[in-house]
Formats: sequence, C-alpha cells, structure tokens
Amino acid sequence: MYVSLLVPDLHSIALAIALTALIVGSSLIVLSGIPPRWHGIPLLGLIGFAISGVMGLRLIFSMIRKNRS
Repeated sequence: MYVSLLVPDLHSIALAIALTALIVGSSLIVLSGIPPRWHGIPLLGLIGFAISGVMGLRLIFSMIRKNRS
C-alpha cells in the first residue's frame, strides 16, 4: 500500500546517496594530495566534484520538474 507511494522517490533517494558518497570520496582525494595535480589540487578529486555537481543539478531539476506536474 505505502510502497507504491515511495517508488517514484526511490530514484531520487538513491541518487542522493550516491551523490553524497561521491562528494565525501572526492574530498578525501583532494585532502590526500595525490598526483596528478592541477594548480595544486588533485585532478581526480576535481573530476569527482565536477561529476557530483552535474548529478546534483540533475537531482534538483528533476525535483523541480516533478513538483510542477
């Protein structure tokens, strides 16, 4: 009964959990200082932050779109 109400939101919850893990992992990589670096910041950490930014924007836009309909 209540499961059918939660199913549409499970995608957003799963994306938010993955986004959180990616942000934490990228932060740890940036703090570790492993090469290769770009302006003193580890490149792998920057790539992780960029991917998490795209995922975060996608999550926000999907929430706004869902609330309008």
